[in-house]
Amino acid sequence: MFLILVDGQAKGLCDKPNYVKRKNGIWIDGTENDHEAIAIGGTAYEGAVAKVADSGEYVFNLNEQTVENTSSISDVQDALMELADIISESEQGE
Repeated sequence: MFLILVDGQAKGLCDKPNYVKRKNGIWIDGTENDHEAIAIGGTAYEGAVAKVADSGEYVFNLNEQTVENTSSISDVQDALMELADIISESEQGE
């Protein structure tokens, strides 16, 4: 079992770290030797470290990712509402 650390804080436990690297602007699978980040739940964390986990309890800081995802969802909802308004206005103008 591996403990994934980001800035010294535990972000996850896994059987095998998901090492990733960038190619043409997107994240692709990497290896332990050539990775640029470790992906956890679809988010790539640059500078993350994987270390063999000791037995015991771990506290995870997941709040930061939740806040990022919430604002992203809100941004998408706002953009969809604006698009619906534009479509509605263009249909009324025909």
